[in-house]
Amino acid sequence: MDHEHAFLAPILLPQGGMYQHRLPLPEDIADDFRERNTRRVLGTLNGEPFDLALHRSKQDGFLFIGVSKGRMRSLGVAPGDLVEVEMSADPDPNHVEPGAELGAALDADAEAREAWDALSPGLKRSVAWQVRSAKREATRLSRAQEAAKRLAEG
Repeated sequence: MDHEHAFLAPILLPQGGMYQHRLPLPEDIADDFRERNTRRVLGTLNGEPFDLALHRSKQDGFLFIGVSKGRMRSLGVAPGDLVEVEMSADPDPNHVEPGAELGAALDADAEAREAWDALSPGLKRSVAWQVRSAKREATRLSRAQEAAKRLAEG
């Protein structure tokens, strides 16, 4: 996929240590996304794909994407390092892919699928992340079954 924007950006330390590291957008790119009211972006960091929300700094209003410690480890970068970024506005920001395990569990239970379809995109992302974040396949399967059960029960 060809992305709208490509740039280098430094990984910035979070304020107060309680937040993800930040990767600021250059002002011209931030202006483009502001003008189009872009909320989510797709792209790559050093070639690794991402699907993330844009955030605005409360102190000075700059736009950035959050970079988790786990992603920093997988990229092999540290605070202050420059990262190659390619990104575009997400053409379908409300679509949430449940992933293989959760998708199969939802396909097996019509009530769970109906409840999933009624969730907000943010809640869908949260449920999908809970399943997808497990390292072991057995844990992902277990979490997917539990999530589908909870959804079906309301």
